[in-house]
Amino acid sequence: MKTAEIREKFLSFFESKGHLRLPSFSVIPQNDPSLLFINAGMTPLKPYFTGRKPVFPGFEGEWYRVTTCQKSVRTGDIENVGRTNRHQTVFEMLGNFSFGDYFKKEAIEWAWELLTDPKWLGLDGNRLYATVYKDDDEAFNHWVRVGIPADRIHRFDADENFWPQDAPSKGPNGPCGPCSEIYYDRGPEFGSDTWANYYETRQSNRFVEIWNLVFPQFDRKDGGVLEPLPKPNIDTGMGLARVAMVLQNVRDFYETDEFQALISEIVKLSGVSYEGPPTNSQQSHSSLAHRVISEHARAVSFLLSDGATFSNTGRGYVVRRLLRRAVRYGYLLGLREPFMYKLSKVVADVMGGVYPELRENLEGVQKQVRLEEEQFLRTLEAGISRLNDELIKVVAKRFPFTHDTDANGRISVYLHPKLRGWITKYIREYSFEHLHMVLHDVLDDYSRQNGIGAIGHSKNPYSGPLLYSGSSEIPDSEEMSGVTLGGQEAFKLYDTYGFPLDLTLEIADEKGIKVDTEGYEKALEEAQDLARRNAAFDKDLFKKSNEALSALAQDYGGTSFLGYEQTDLEAQVKLLLVGEQTLEEAPAGTEVQVVLDKTPFYAEGGGEVGDVGVLEWEGGWAQVSTTQKNPDGIFLHLANVKEGTLEAGTVVRAMVDLHRCDIERNHTATHLLHAALRSVLGTHVRQAGSYVGPDRLRFDFTQPEPINPKDLAKVELLVNRWIQADFPVSYAYKPIEEAKKEGAMALFGEKYSDVVRVVSVEGSVDGVSSKELCGGCHVRRTGEIGMLVIRLEESVSAGVRRIEALTGTEAAQYVRESLERVSALSRELGVSPEGLPERVGKLQDELKAQEKEIARLKMDLARAQLGGSAGVSLQEASGYKYLAVRLEGIEAGALRGAADELLEKHKADLVAVGSGQNLVLKLGKNAQDKGLDAGAVMRKLSETAGGRGGGKGALAQGGGFDLDKAFAGLEGALK
Repeated sequence: MKTAEIREKFLSFFESKGHLRLPSFSVIPQNDPSLLFINAGMTPLKPYFTGRKPVFPGFEGEWYRVTTCQKSVRTGDIENVGRTNRHQTVFEMLGNFSFGDYFKKEAIEWAWELLTDPKWLGLDGNRLYATVYKDDDEAFNHWVRVGIPADRIHRFDADENFWPQDAPSKGPNGPCGPCSEIYYDRGPEFGSDTWANYYETRQSNRFVEIWNLVFPQFDRKDGGVLEPLPKPNIDTGMGLARVAMVLQNVRDFYETDEFQALISEIVKLSGVSYEGPPTNSQQSHSSLAHRVISEHARAVSFLLSDGATFSNTGRGYVVRRLLRRAVRYGYLLGLREPFMYKLSKVVADVMGGVYPELRENLEGVQKQVRLEEEQFLRTLEAGISRLNDELIKVVAKRFPFTHDTDANGRISVYLHPKLRGWITKYIREYSFEHLHMVLHDVLDDYSRQNGIGAIGHSKNPYSGPLLYSGSSEIPDSEEMSGVTLGGQEAFKLYDTYGFPLDLTLEIADEKGIKVDTEGYEKALEEAQDLARRNAAFDKDLFKKSNEALSALAQDYGGTSFLGYEQTDLEAQVKLLLVGEQTLEEAPAGTEVQVVLDKTPFYAEGGGEVGDVGVLEWEGGWAQVSTTQKNPDGIFLHLANVKEGTLEAGTVVRAMVDLHRCDIERNHTATHLLHAALRSVLGTHVRQAGSYVGPDRLRFDFTQPEPINPKDLAKVELLVNRWIQADFPVSYAYKPIEEAKKEGAMALFGEKYSDVVRVVSVEGSVDGVSSKELCGGCHVRRTGEIGMLVIRLEESVSAGVRRIEALTGTEAAQYVRESLERVSALSRELGVSPEGLPERVGKLQDELKAQEKEIARLKMDLARAQLGGSAGVSLQEASGYKYLAVRLEGIEAGALRGAADELLEKHKADLVAVGSGQNLVLKLGKNAQDKGLDAGAVMRKLSETAGGRGGGKGALAQGGGFDLDKAFAGLEGALK
């Protein structure tokens, strides 16, 4: 029975019993901040269990019986998904619910009917078992009455058969009740244990729980008092994937039809077959990978289609973590390009009929997934490589080197056999030279400790970098106990390479190594503290309110800012500070924070940089490099005294630099850009950050995907039409509620006072206008901006895009330089600027044709050389017939085709084809049937012939080899 049929039969059955069938609620909870995700079928129905009238939009009347197939998310054990047969992150929970209507009798009778009636699920009643709460005689008797003998019913305590678990003794207060679980006996092929054994172990692969019936009939009070509810409820949950596993008689839910659709696509994309549940180390990586990827592909599609987005916090981080884990396992299957977005299509095809949002949102989901994949794949390769390097180092410290001295006094250093065995098992693809580089510091420490010279110095008496002594040995778990990757090293992987801690933990655990998570958290905290301390010009100093500043604020209030109307005025110095020390005077050469009674200098805020300029007084002047504001509203001007001595009480002339005009242009342009983006892309666009300086503007905004060139051009044109219209720009102070009613944009997350400054462009283009709450500096008319040119649109993070733009003379200069580059390119190619796209297209076509011809000629060259290899004879080693052929001038890609032809022509078990330093190994069916692995042979050749390569099954390839040594080493590698 297909999964879709099981789902439909369950829902139809309960419709026949008077239940309302509701569609699944979103996995993102509505009005329940206590939850990241909906985690059970009853979760979105909680209000109806506690008295709310069961009225549902789109359905007439009150419905006290409801049935659903609810998408649910549980993320507590992500690292176990794929490793066990029971862990899922996203699953479908079938359920029937009663809000004070029917109770145990009907719930148990209907469960039995649905499960055993051939019209419905048709399970063998003789293979059904039940558990009940120890004191729940009512449920026990109902089960006996419908047909389950007493010896097939276990009674358990509240830790097993009560909801919430242990509620009578531990709480919480509120609705609670016993539960009854239904089990199915899958037969002795799944285990030799008995139902009696299950009473003791509570674990079984043979007896599988398929349905849980919860009977909320009590209201728990303080002291564990259980008062009967006036109207008891019913809340049941049947995991769809688990019951499908039983009905389809497969080993686990990964072999059910809906999961197999995904796994088949993964096999198609990777070329690696799925061997079923991991049963040994050889299977573990590929089989585990298929399972993880298929499960997480479903989860990511469900979460994104319901409105989640990738981020570094909350539910967004859960989605990101799931995708990254799947991509990492795809990497183990050889998938080096984005692939998860393709699986989103499979999820939509298989399940979109039941969950239409999967199909409706597919395009957006695929775009988000592909972008996230591309970003993470760049991180993944470098991160895995560096993590492996760090893990080799910690294992090398557990299994140290040894050394000996020959008759000539030369010293040889040897890898520990267990270090070699660990590397061979867990790292596999590495070169001898790279290993020496990774272990350089460990070798250096070893040499000093043993008095045998320092690595890299002429007095070092080593005859070789590293040698092997004896055969390799794989260390057992006890020997690896305590081997730990330091927290600082784990943090460096995150800080430098963006490699997330959860992947470091999982990969290290697979290799038998722990990670110092406390050390990681400490390193992270130290880095965050350092970043805060080292913020530009130590902003903390500006934001602190020392005693002198506090007293000044109490006496005079905050600094009077007059810079909206004036950029040149006289003011009195009220205070001089260096750090937190108050000065009476600041001689030339002193960098000092100057507090004035009033100022034309704008203090940094709202994305706008702080003003710069000059303070002048009789006999001296100072350069103001920035302006900040402390929590008391006091402006602090960071000034370098150039001439004379600045004293407290001095009257100075405060002059803002003329670049303020450029800042004003960019700030008003930012408002226009915001309005244009919302007009062209939609009202989902909201500001997520900004920079407004004299040289450029930068605007970050919410947008799930890149802006296409046509829309970007529309945005730019709309802003420039505003500029050309030369509309007045005004500001007014208004109560915040009045401003919002008028449509003024407020920035999400910003805190505003009761009275706010509203900046408005007094005119509209195509009905679009700009009005925002803003305390920054702006032009008087839009025409002062001159023009706006967008020079960059890019991603900042998942769901956030960034635009950089230029205005005024900066924009004009950028356009002139761009035109000059176009003119130079036109002259070079001998066409007009208008003809450039066509000319470049033709050049690209010609290049592709030439590359195709080169590839054909190289293949012809390879075939010609293969024709000359007719006299090459097969050799034999360890029962395998093999052939080694060297070709000249053939690139790695063509070697695979040559290997196929040689294998077919000579009927060999193994063919080794090389050219230059590249090597390809290809196995015949006989060798594969005997268990030979091309990747294992390649790794052995790497040890004797240099080079680095890898592969699996029938094919392996690599580069950097000494082919003479590689071919000579084939006999030994086949042993």
